[in-house]
Amino acid sequence: MKKEKLLEILKSYQSIKFPYIAKRLSLSEEDVERIVFELITDEKIHGRIHIDNANNKYLEILPPRNMYLEIQAENLRELGKRYLL
Repeated sequence: MKKEKLLEILKSYQSIKFPYIAKRLSLSEEDVERIVFELITDEKIHGRIHIDNANNKYLEILPPRNMYLEIQAENLRELGKRYLL
């Protein structure tokens, strides 16, 4: 249940701090870290856990991996159009 709520919260963010998530879900930051780690390893989200200078953890949410391939393919198509025409 907490995973589903967290996924719903994450839809609106590119970066989000663990203390904020913990407060929204009434969890400890350690529980948030565990759930986020599980979501990343289960490939439910594509993201990275960071620690800032004040030792606060936050999640950077990245585009899905296949999106990178789509972007690269589109870039190659555009380059092909320029040089082949």
